[in-house]
Amino acid sequence: LEVAIVTLACALYATRTLQLPAWETQCLTLAENAVQAAFIVEYILRWYSKNLRPLYIFEFEMLVDFAAFLPLLLELAGIAAESAGLEFLRLLRILRIQRFLRSRATFAQLVGASSAAGVRPFDLQIGRTLNLISTLVFISSGLVYNAEHT
Repeated sequence: LEVAIVTLACALYATRTLQLPAWETQCLTLAENAVQAAFIVEYILRWYSKNLRPLYIFEFEMLVDFAAFLPLLLELAGIAAESAGLEFLRLLRILRIQRFLRSRATFAQLVGASSAAGVRPFDLQIGRTLNLISTLVFISSGLVYNAEHT
């Protein structure tokens, strides 16, 4: 489910870059902000589950997640994230998928296998490779778009 929501968030961002009528762009922005708000709630709950330990928020995953929803926080604070050139940070959300590609056991959860034994090492490597390519394409295209439109 998390992978689907991450993919949805990236697709919403990408679709919002098209030349669409204003009302469609507003709908996409609203949907993207709702997804980002859900990620913020999940972020806070993960931190809470670690007893609000201050060092936990400095772990790589937590820093990436914070950077991914920073544009929404800036927008809510009245600072235009688009004019600050930070909108592309939303695409860092795709890095969340990396946590499912750490081991065969976590990859088995992602693909719905009954156990890690049901996942071949080759399958895990293919998943890692496809995720790496997707990450590079999403982030580089976001950076190029940002450079062209600021």
